Amino acid sequence: MSRGLGYVRDVPDERDHKFSAHPFSVAPLLPFANADRDEVHAKNQLQTSSCVWNGVAQGARISTLNAGNDCPELSARFGYRLALNLDGVDVDEGTQVRQGLKALMKFGACLESEMPMTDAQDTTLPESDPRRYRILDQPSFALEHAGFDRRGVKSYYRIPDGDIDGIRRALQAKWCIAAGWDVTEAFVSNDGRSVVGAQTGSMAGGHCMLIAGAGPSADWTRLYPQFQPSNPYPLLGRIVGSWGGDFVASEQAPTHYGYNGRIFAEPAFLEQAQDCWALNCTEVPQ
Repeated sequence: MSRGLGYVRDVPDERDHKFSAHPFSVAPLLPFANADRDEVHAKNQLQTSSCVWNGVAQGARISTLNAGNDCPELSARFGYRLALNLDGVDVDEGTQVRQGLKALMKFGACLESEMPMTDAQDTTLPESDPRRYRILDQPSFALEHAGFDRRGVKSYYRIPDGDIDGIRRALQAKWCIAAGWDVTEAFVSNDGRSVVGAQTGSMAGGHCMLIAGAGPSADWTRLYPQFQPSNPYPLLGRIVGSWGGDFVASEQAPTHYGYNGRIFAEPAFLEQAQDCWALNCTEVPQ
């Protein structure tokens, strides 16, 4: 099975704002934290390498809704193209999570309806020509203006790789976390009907997803009665993907493991998260 990826490891930068410097980082740890919004459908990156901005767009929307503000579906294609501009590249080979967030802060986001996702190609042009690939289309000036007026994220904070308690505390503040993983071929071909564990085996590449909740499996079952794991888990993460709803749906189990392209993951999977960034849409940094 072929699915788009596109996560590139962040280049180290000492200027990163650390979540450990925020008061939320020492808040009492709660057993259950859910920042997710069921009305937000998982995006679909199709065969592009735009997973980072699919995660960023969904995280910005969910965090903005959690802040009490309206937010329609945001265009991942818009932000991905502008992140590539910041990278100084003209190829669809992915980007860093930090660059995706930097593009969001600098340019905002237009609506999905204004610049919808596509993996279409103009086959009359050579493969070496960026104009062949619609994912690389530059936003119009009008769309850049519309996006600039929709800059809801106030700041973003790096959580150390594998810091599950930091992830949980950010979720308690209703901040979603965009993060990257090295995922296996088995993960890419998975239909989402089993709890995801540590990634071992043949690697397919880097993939960015959104961490939207964490807590005991019993609490998730109370929210989603169709979720009946084979074992009681003291902690499971709720992950929003970018492969559309079909990632966790089939004719046999149309709503298995939640709704709208979510999966549940063991702590070992959360510990493998890299370049974790908490999206703050509720307060302006001092």
